[in-house]
Amino acid sequence: MKDNKHYPRPKVIGLTGTIASGKSTVSDLFRKIGVPVVDADAIAAELLSPGTAVLDKIAETFGSQMILPDGRYDRKRMGALVSADSGAREKLNGIVHPAIRKAVRQKISAIKDAPAVIYDCPLLIEIGDDRTVDTVLLVTVPHEVRMQRLMDRDGFTEEEALGRIGMQMTDSEKLAHADYVIQNDGTFKELEEKVKNWADEHIGTDRKPGR
Repeated sequence: MKDNKHYPRPKVIGLTGTIASGKSTVSDLFRKIGVPVVDADAIAAELLSPGTAVLDKIAETFGSQMILPDGRYDRKRMGALVSADSGAREKLNGIVHPAIRKAVRQKISAIKDAPAVIYDCPLLIEIGDDRTVDTVLLVTVPHEVRMQRLMDRDGFTEEEALGRIGMQMTDSEKLAHADYVIQNDGTFKELEEKVKNWADEHIGTDRKPGR
């Protein structure tokens, strides 16, 4: 049944978590129950498509070697650079994040028919966007589980996994900015139940059914 209730402005829930926390899975679970999601990573992928102004600026700043022969962004090469050079990371963020933020605002403003929207952003707190949302929801995971996921999922060595984790704020640092926490330390079914319960309590029963 279509929900005809008018919502003057959706509540913006900033969803974040460190690498391999399961944040993307939580985001998908919100979609499944009918909560709209604005995904910062998906927007970044669009902005870094071949021929875009953002990609041109990256090539101008870091050199044409950051662009693959077919015109795509060389994520692996840039990832290696920013892992080793914090100055390069700051330059990259200065190019990419303002463009992402603008696109996010536009997408959120276009959502008129929902009580809430999830703003899925891994660096929500680092870039200060936690101050622009109504609620910050943090997904956490035990360190040993995160390490294993990175090695299994991405093929990282233990050293590479530690290096990638070290680039981000820790869970304890993020907790100081979070309003709510979902601990992803169990099965998928348990995580699914946690997301549903959280949505029922903090978004309400006016959500459109997603199943």
